[in-house]
Amino acid sequence: MNKGKSDLTGRFYNKEDLQSFQFAHALPKGTYPLYRNNVNNIVFVDSIEQHERVDRMVAGRKYEVELKVKEWTLITWLKYQRFLFNQKN
Repeated sequence: MNKGKSDLTGRFYNKEDLQSFQFAHALPKGTYPLYRNNVNNIVFVDSIEQHERVDRMVAGRKYEVELKVKEWTLITWLKYQRFLFNQKN
C-alpha cells in the first residue's frame, strides 16, 4: 500500500485532497472489467499530465501490461519508463 504517496513520485496527498484523475487505470476499465478494481492496475499519479503519460506508456502494450499487472510489477516498470524518459529530456 502506498499510504497516501503517489506511485511515480512518492509525493504525499491527504485523502481529502485527492481527485479522480489521480487514479489511472493501465488497462481500461471498459475493455478489461476484470481489472477494474485491481489495485495492481490502478496507478496513483500527481497530475492529469502524469495520467496522460501513463496512458501513452501503456498504449499498444496491453498484453505486456496485463502480464505486469498479474505479476505485481506494473508500478516498478512505469517508474523505470519515467526514469528513462527523464534521462532523455
